[in-house]
Amino acid sequence: MLIPFDSHPEGKYEHCCVSPRYGSTSYSEYGATMSNSVEKTRLNDDKYITSTWTNEEEAHVRRKLDVHLMSFILVLTFVLNLDRTNLSNAMSDNMAADLGFTNDTVNLSIMVYSVLFALFTLPSNFITKKIGAHIWIPLMMNLWAIVTWCHAFIHDIYGFMTVRAMIAITEAGFIPACLVYLTAFYKTNELATRLAYFWGAQALASCFSGVMSFGVFRLDGWFDLQGWKWLFLIDGILTQIIGLIAFVYLPSSPANTLGLLRGTHGWFTKREQYIAVTRILRDDTIKEHQNKPLTWMDVKSTVTDTNLYIHLLITFVGSDKHGQVALHGLIGALWSLAGYILLFLLPVELNDVVGGKWTFYGIAIFSAASPSSHGMHIAWMSSNLAPIGKRTLALGAVIGAANINGVPGSMIYQSKDAPRYYHGNMICICLQVTVIGLWLFQRGRYVYKNTSRKAKWCTMTDNDKEVYLKTTSDIGSQRLDYHFNL
Repeated sequence: MLIPFDSHPEGKYEHCCVSPRYGSTSYSEYGATMSNSVEKTRLNDDKYITSTWTNEEEAHVRRKLDVHLMSFILVLTFVLNLDRTNLSNAMSDNMAADLGFTNDTVNLSIMVYSVLFALFTLPSNFITKKIGAHIWIPLMMNLWAIVTWCHAFIHDIYGFMTVRAMIAITEAGFIPACLVYLTAFYKTNELATRLAYFWGAQALASCFSGVMSFGVFRLDGWFDLQGWKWLFLIDGILTQIIGLIAFVYLPSSPANTLGLLRGTHGWFTKREQYIAVTRILRDDTIKEHQNKPLTWMDVKSTVTDTNLYIHLLITFVGSDKHGQVALHGLIGALWSLAGYILLFLLPVELNDVVGGKWTFYGIAIFSAASPSSHGMHIAWMSSNLAPIGKRTLALGAVIGAANINGVPGSMIYQSKDAPRYYHGNMICICLQVTVIGLWLFQRGRYVYKNTSRKAKWCTMTDNDKEVYLKTTSDIGSQRLDYHFNL
């Protein structure tokens, strides 16, 4: 099977001659399976290279992507969460009192932030598809950098609410754009691990921001600025610098890594470039349309796909490498469930517990250390939604769902429930049981669809299959020959 690859001047994929299979694997002879024979592919310099490669060669390409691309994306998401956590640090430096309001206003601003953030995740991905994630990501960073350092110039509640609203709008599209961007460089079974690092970098930023703020607050009084204003000013300038670097560093695709800060020779040799591109298309043929703008058909396909709503519920309620993603994702939910049950069973008086306060400390650490399955879940959802337009919109929607749950989530633990928060812990227990049920339900749904589709396909004659593939109006994951990842 020939797979023509054109090294387009702008680094876009011109065409990949594959069968009309849109999923990751297929039981159809018409699916996107690749011949084991050695095939030839022409590059634009008239040289031939084989269309097969060794596992070692692909691993080498993947390592280059991790070193050159993923490491920089981790820096970007680190900076994002550094900016997102600076409000809580600023509050510890009497920001509310300096501006003339109470913590109730801060809580209101957090609610406004969550709602606006969720609302602006979806339209952001329209822009991502229009101008490219490699442009939209640094543009957003520079916009929210300006809003961040503008915090240093506010003097009252009106200025505070304005900058908090603007920071939500400018930050909203960053994570969805990064998710869309990474799918163009990594295969389905590689994405979950990278997304775990992605959110791990955010957790690391949360830790670092506290240490950073401790030092920055020592600048209190310099140039008549409070310590918390210096925090926003320094955070904003740091983000601005990295955002400007991102403009000249992020490539548009694996086929376009030449020039600017990426070096005159780029990241790959010609053969490595071929491997970097072709392995993505073989893994998931819908990525051939990675640069296709979103259409109203994509919107309709997205809102009518019930699979998406289950994934949104999993994300809202309880915010891999070897397959069986759903089963691996259950680990985090089961761990959290065990932690909340232990917290719920603690008596009011810690002296009644063997080990006393140390037992409570151990249970608290165990609960807080539960592994997050958020990245794995997003990778699972992404691999099972096609075509590319639906996937792009869904990635925006799932980040919106993850942030909007901050509104009801902030009401779970209330002061009247102190000190053991039995009511709050019981709510969390119920939520974890719900999310475990949703994981199992969605996996069972995919198993049923795969089984029923395969059974129907196998009853069709070769002629029926060919007619279906040529005439069907089904698209993406609605196609009969689409196989869902489990």
